Amino acid sequence: MYSTSLKTWARAVGIDSILIGALVAGVIFHTPYALEVSVFFIWCISILGLVFGLIIAVLPGISQAAIESLKEQLEGLPPESEKAKELAAKIAKAEESSAKLWSVKMVNRLAASNTYLTYHWLTDIAVWVLLIIAGHPILATFKVASFLVSCMLIGVARRLYRERLGLKTEDDIENEFAQHRAHVRQMNNVDDTSTK
Repeated sequence: MYSTSLKTWARAVGIDSILIGALVAGVIFHTPYALEVSVFFIWCISILGLVFGLIIAVLPGISQAAIESLKEQLEGLPPESEKAKELAAKIAKAEESSAKLWSVKMVNRLAASNTYLTYHWLTDIAVWVLLIIAGHPILATFKVASFLVSCMLIGVARRLYRERLGLKTEDDIENEFAQHRAHVRQMNNVDDTSTK
């Protein structure tokens, strides 16, 4: 259902090969400066991935809260007033910005295939092990945090991808059944109490 482009594969394999190769050269073969250079780049990649991942994860919630607040302010105003027009323009701008954040291109890029996710897991485990052997547990922790944030973003992108195409997984179907059963149970409880 999900796919990963050849460009993404090539970039990931290239970067991972260089980083893991430099780590192996530094940790196992004690090549001068290989460990230091690879650790520097892993710090940069981990921190940037963590920061941008958290921004992408948090911004939609903040944006949605701001939109809801503006809509509440708009409810009590007459539609022709200047304040109402100003609030409507702000709402439209906020919704447009929110839509741009999770654009179709970004969703397609992040909704990675299962094969790519498996590759992602394996290469990150190799990097974690090499970093711990090299005596960099704090960097390994940052790398794990960056990896978990990327997995969270991939999950959101996959959900948006399915919603856009109208596809459902077994979990989605099970959630719908659970909501339906809870609704039926609640309706039965209301009916039981009303007849007594």
